[in-house]
Formats: sequence, structure tokens, C-alpha cells
Amino acid sequence: MSLVEYLYVDDARLDAYIEQIGSPVTYDKVPVWKAELGLTGPKAAASQERRARALTRHEKIVALLEHLEQGDLIDTKRVSGRAWRQLETNNFIYESCTASKVFIPRKSGAELGGVTLWVCPALLQPKDESKSPDLESFSYGEGPGLLCLLEDFRKSDETPFSGYQESTYTILESIILAIGEELNTLVVADLFSEGAIGRSGRYDAWDRAQPHMEKFVKDPLTMLENAGGRVTKPRRIRVLYRIREFGPEEGDEGLNEFASSTSVFGYPIFVSADS
Repeated sequence: MSLVEYLYVDDARLDAYIEQIGSPVTYDKVPVWKAELGLTGPKAAASQERRARALTRHEKIVALLEHLEQGDLIDTKRVSGRAWRQLETNNFIYESCTASKVFIPRKSGAELGGVTLWVCPALLQPKDESKSPDLESFSYGEGPGLLCLLEDFRKSDETPFSGYQESTYTILESIILAIGEELNTLVVADLFSEGAIGRSGRYDAWDRAQPHMEKFVKDPLTMLENAGGRVTKPRRIRVLYRIREFGPEEGDEGLNEFASSTSVFGYPIFVSADS
């Protein structure tokens, strides 16, 4: 049995799910030895006792995955191309991918901590395989789109929001909206300044995201690193996550080439190394 290296676990959500699907307690059979004195000398008698203990983190994750699989509540790969209608249900996704961890720290003098994202860029597919693999010779085609996951997401689970219902959408908008007021404490706050219109909610998130959306969708890791984020090297991971929002990266001049793929924003329940 191979050992699992967990890189992140949302223990609060994991515990909440386990409470709904079964007992957070398991029982181990433990051998008990008793010594007795008989006519012919000392004797040893063996028996077994059932002792209760809390499930370990790994046992909880295994139990959750089994429950989701049995209930047909889980998909094992990200949506490809524009097949976005399969994301309208509130299912979990459990996939293997190559992603980078991005930590966005707080401003100097602010409370320690920050925001952590896992970013898996879209899989570019060549327009003409005879050409060199530069950005101009690639398009998003029908491969999986951009995936961004926000750690420690504390809002309630909801039916995923579809950016296909909007006239314009970018996954950067989803990230800014999810971070909320905490954005003003981060080193990227000045970059994503409030728009002149002074709108609120999703409209404000769009105003902040729109000037940077093209750079973000073309190369999200470089854009976040230039903004002050700390980006790790890409690595293979296995991740169980819930979809919060999804949509096409379009709505600005020059971005139509990206509109054939669906970007996904969500939050991980756990992330583990994928050997």
C-alpha cells in the first residue's frame, strides 16, 4: 500500500461531510491478555475488546470518496471545450492534473497570512502541428480549460454559477469576488483597484478584473507572480474539489480565441501529491 502525501486538507468541510454520511468514530479490535493462577501454575488467557477512536484524516477522505462514488456524485475529469452543461449540477470533481501553488501574501504591516490558490493552466492544443509551439500557433481548442482553486473557502456550498448566463465573464472575476474584502489586505490590492463607477458585488469584481483578464487567461502564473504572488514549480496532484463558478474566457477584444474552452473556479476539499 503506497502512502499518500497530503498537500492540503479542508478539515472543516471534510468533518461536516463525514457527519452527514456516517459516524466519525470507528472501532479497533485490541487483544487483551489476562494472567490467572491455576493448580498447575500461572495461565494466560487472551480475548479481544472493541475500542472506539476517532477516524483519522485519511480514513475520512477514503469514506467520503466511497460515498460520492456510490451515489454517483463525482466526476473524474474536468469538463472539456464548451461541454459546460454537465457543470450545472452540484457535483464534486476528483481529478489528476499538473498545477502550481500560488501564495498571495498580505501587505507589509498587515496581519500575517494570505490567500492560497492552486492554478492549473488550460491545455493548449496546436492549430498546426508543423509549427513551433509558441503562443501564436496554439489555441484552446477542445481541451480542458483553466482551473483555479481557492484554499480555505468559507462561504456555503451552492449550485455553481454559470458565466455562460452573462454577457462577459472571466475566471479572474470569480477569484476577486470570492476573496471579497480580504483583497484590500493583500499585496495585489493596488493592482485590482476599485473601478471609477463604484459598483458592488459581481459588477465590482468585473471592473477590477477586466483590465488584467487577457494577461491572466494567457499566462495566469506569470501574471500573479508579477503582481506579488509566490508561485511554486508545477507538480502532479490529485485533487477533490467543488465547482463554484465556471464560464468562457471571453468578452474583450482579442479574446475570442479562448472562448471555445470552459474555465472552472472552485475550492479543494483535499490536495495530494500524484506520484
